[in-house]
Amino acid sequence: METRIEIPTRQRWTELLAKFAESERSDSRRGNQRSYVQFGAAKLSFDDEQGTPTGRTGRLLNASDSGLMVKQYESIPEETEVAVEATIGDEVFALTGRVVHTTETLGGFKIGIELRFAD
Repeated sequence: METRIEIPTRQRWTELLAKFAESERSDSRRGNQRSYVQFGAAKLSFDDEQGTPTGRTGRLLNASDSGLMVKQYESIPEETEVAVEATIGDEVFALTGRVVHTTETLGGFKIGIELRFAD
């Protein structure tokens, strides 16, 4: 049975994220920020370039205190605001953010999402 968790603050997200995964070594671009390798699902909801509500699913590749990396089959333009339902194990995390980069890769695109929090 899935449990839905709303994430209102960055601190709450960081606490929950630490419970679900082992942290990986940070690279120099992120300073001392922890990154967590995740293999789960992500459902992205956003308005496309014509303003039409659109939903896409992808694979959650990793997560950090400030963002997510999702692999999917289609690109999403940078600066697009997205609602994200990230599923890790039996937990569904409801998040919001914006696309900061889209990188073509073998079999699809890596979508970098900067998360937005209430605080």
